[in-house]
Amino acid sequence: MEEKNTDESANLEETQISLEDGFLAVEAIRKALEFRPYIKEAIVGDKFLSLSREEKLNEVLTPRTSFFFADEERKVPSLFFRFVGEVSPIIEAFFYPIEAVLSFLDEARNLVKNFPDKTEKEKEELVFNHTLDMTLLLFDNFYRRAEITMGYVTTEVIGQWHRNKQQEWIHTESERGNKLAQKRDPFLDNLLDSYRKDIGNFWKYEGQIRNNWRKLSLAEEYEALYKHWSWLLRMSNDGSIDWRDYAKAGKFKDTPDDLLNKLLDVDRSTDETTSNKVSEIAIEHAARRAGLIKKTGVSGYAQNKRKEGIKVSDYSSQQLFTFLKEGRELKQKVEENEKWLAQVETESSFEQISQSALEKKRKLLEQKIKFIQEKTENQLEQKANSAQTENS
Repeated sequence: MEEKNTDESANLEETQISLEDGFLAVEAIRKALEFRPYIKEAIVGDKFLSLSREEKLNEVLTPRTSFFFADEERKVPSLFFRFVGEVSPIIEAFFYPIEAVLSFLDEARNLVKNFPDKTEKEKEELVFNHTLDMTLLLFDNFYRRAEITMGYVTTEVIGQWHRNKQQEWIHTESERGNKLAQKRDPFLDNLLDSYRKDIGNFWKYEGQIRNNWRKLSLAEEYEALYKHWSWLLRMSNDGSIDWRDYAKAGKFKDTPDDLLNKLLDVDRSTDETTSNKVSEIAIEHAARRAGLIKKTGVSGYAQNKRKEGIKVSDYSSQQLFTFLKEGRELKQKVEENEKWLAQVETESSFEQISQSALEKKRKLLEQKIKFIQEKTENQLEQKANSAQTENS
């Protein structure tokens, strides 16, 4: 008996979380919220109860990602999510991310322990930074990821209900001695395939975000760098000027030496060929600034240069100009979004439309609540009358 208790104590000790890890997890959560200032404090508890009836209805019809404090001393922030459908709220969830962040800590430690060249202090810093990265990834994607799941749940239930009814019918017919061919309804299987595909596409898009920002940066850098290299080309034509002295002035101090050497070999036979060569140099310079590098199938030349600290892209000029086009399209979308946000802030008409839509939802929800209340009251009254009749 004593031996069993000893084993249980040992297992308990193995699963206990150290205070240090608990503090680290809380610190990572708090730091993640500092990086996401748009996540505001939730209107829950006493704050929600203090709202008027109309304010409460408006609040429950507003999708939310916000934080709240899970303890009275306001030390441990957690998350609050509200998902809203077409006419009513679907779900409100309190999410306590401590266990998730502790798992992130373990994952980070498993990675960092393989860095023998790092000091213990450097390893601790890396562990925290990696944990913070994963926490931000969780915060940024939890709402949409959960929304995908909830979007399928209702249809999944309908699909499974049809399967159950089919099985009941087959069972009933079998009891009657009727022979039936077993047919599987593919509806639910197809639905689950779509679900898996949507989740895969969701994380695939998340994985492309950094590369898209690099393409956006490429589009933002290219024009100025093209002018820079065109100016250097004109200066190089003047034999009386040591143009290399001006090549790395000011914001162009990162002008690469290997690209400066290429400038000397530019074909100057026609304006078109000259412009094309300058643009190829400029696009490579912009790619290096943006951090766009080829990661697979890298040439030996590029590998050697990267080992020397020269981060050549190793992409062809044609591929880089394709990225430039994509970056410009992304830039246009960002500018359109910023313009739209500015209109939202300044145009009262949009706010009126938004308030009108919210009021319509609120009225529909009020009608539903009233209907449910009246029906409940009628049922209670009927039960009371029935009980009186039985007693008499």
